[in-house]
Amino acid sequence: MTGVSRPGEVGAVPIPADAVGPPPEPDPPPRPRPLPWRGLLLVAALAAVGTVLDGPTGIVVGVIVVAVLLAGVTRRAIGAAGVLALVATPIAVVVNGIPAPDEVSPVFVVGSLWPHHLTFAGLSLVGTWVVLDVVDHLRAAPPVRPEAAETETARQPIERFGRTARFVAVTVVALAALVALIAVSTQ
Repeated sequence: MTGVSRPGEVGAVPIPADAVGPPPEPDPPPRPRPLPWRGLLLVAALAAVGTVLDGPTGIVVGVIVVAVLLAGVTRRAIGAAGVLALVATPIAVVVNGIPAPDEVSPVFVVGSLWPHHLTFAGLSLVGTWVVLDVVDHLRAAPPVRPEAAETETARQPIERFGRTARFVAVTVVALAALVALIAVSTQ
């Protein structure tokens, strides 16, 4: 005897009628939160900056990001599109013809802007995906227990600064990156 009672045996436990049936279906995987209107305005502003930096490619990147976010498709699609664009960059160079070392100059770059646009789009899409992924993880992070706050602060020194100081630091870095991008693009 295995210790399990079967229906009809002595000691069998009756099963309630509502307990019989197919097993419950697992919960569907969580879908990404829809983008609020402020997020859409931010993506539009970033697409405008991309347009200033790289022309129509910035608009295409913005349209891809907005389409993926509004369609509710997994945000990994943004990263995958960026990786595909980055993989296509050397292919575009090979198709255009690899120049001799003495032919590498701005003239070579102007001769075919496809690799330039693919690299810009790829880096923009991968960067956007990373930011969206980090935001999702930060929202899903469990709250820090008060007794663990000291050890958590010790592991993450940035937590010692207030929220305003961290916001100012991120804003300064973002503005410096934007100034560097504009300075590089105008040379």
